[in-house]
Formats: sequence, structure tokens, C-alpha cells
Amino acid sequence: MNLNSILGPLEKIIIEHGSAVIQERHISLLKSELAVLEKRIAELDIENTALNAKIEIIETKFKKSQIDNEELRTKIKQYENASKHPTPDKAETDFDVFNY
Repeated sequence: MNLNSILGPLEKIIIEHGSAVIQERHISLLKSELAVLEKRIAELDIENTALNAKIEIIETKFKKSQIDNEELRTKIKQYENASKHPTPDKAETDFDVFNY
């Protein structure tokens, strides 16, 4: 029997076993990295939900501000028109009635 004929299969078994151990370590590492990433995804989902809620609140406030702004602009125009074309107050009207 030749020494190479005995060592050849033995070397093959050692390499296969070593590859299996390395592969197992890689799988274990990938599983732990996956767990970390899944936790981070869950954290980001929670943060995303909170941010979306804040966006809704801000959008609602913004829409209300737009409505308030438009109402104020309307009032300003009314006051500007009133100052350009003043209407006599009641005292002036009563006074004019007595002068005729």
C-alpha cells in the first residue's frame, strides 16, 4: 500500500470537514448579522411611524394656517376698501338729517 493512497482520502476528509466548519461559522455570522439588521429595521419602522404622525400634524397645522391667512387677507382687503370709501358713521348721518 502506498502512503499517498492512504493520505489522499484522509486529506480529502480533512479539507471537507474544514470547509464544513468554515461554512458553519459563516452561516452563524450571517445569522447574527441578520438578527442585528432585523432589529434595526424594527427600530426604523417605529421611527418612521412616529415621523409620519408628525408629518400629518404639521400638514394639518399648515392647512389651518393657509385658511387663517386667507381669512386675514380678506379682512385686510375689507379694511383697505373701507378706508378708501369711508361710510359715515351713525352720528354723522343723524347730524346731516337735521341740517336739511
